[in-house]
Amino acid sequence: NGPQFKRAVPVARNLQAERPGESVGYIYAGEIEASRKNLDGAAAAYRAGLVRAPSFELAAKLHGLLIEARKTGEAEALA
Repeated sequence: NGPQFKRAVPVARNLQAERPGESVGYIYAGEIEASRKNLDGAAAAYRAGLVRAPSFELAAKLHGLLIEARKTGEAEALA
């Protein structure tokens, strides 16, 4: 929640806007939220990316996050 996060979030949003068909902005947004221990926010970012720019990397990150959050049912459904 420090200054780094305040600068990083707009960068992720800009990446999403500038490259809507690429997963990079969603991955970055998810990693920002995960580093803040906001696992629900990270999962939301990865899910949004899977809708707009599906990729194996996004699916793998979401799966790992769900396992970390002990949401094994959701993780198994994703796999």
